[in-house]
Amino acid sequence: MLPLAYAPALGLLLPNWAALLIVVILATVAVCAAGLVLAKVGRNPYWALLLYFPVLGIPALWYLAYTRWPRQRGNG
Repeated sequence: MLPLAYAPALGLLLPNWAALLIVVILATVAVCAAGLVLAKVGRNPYWALLLYFPVLGIPALWYLAYTRWPRQRGNG
C-alpha cells in the first residue's frame, strides 16, 4: 500500500480512459448540482450547461450574481 504522500500521483496509475471517465463524472455531478441550485433560485436549470465551457460559464455566474433574482421580484 502506498503512503498518503503519494496520493496526488495515484492519477498516474490509472489508464487514460479511467481518468477521463472520472473527470466526466465529476463534471456532470457539478453541472447537475448547479442546475438544482438554479432551479431553487427561480432560474432555468439549463443555464448550468454553460459551466462546461469556462469562457461562457464565468460571465454566466457574474450575470446570475448581479441580476435581480426572480424570487426577489415578488418581495419587493
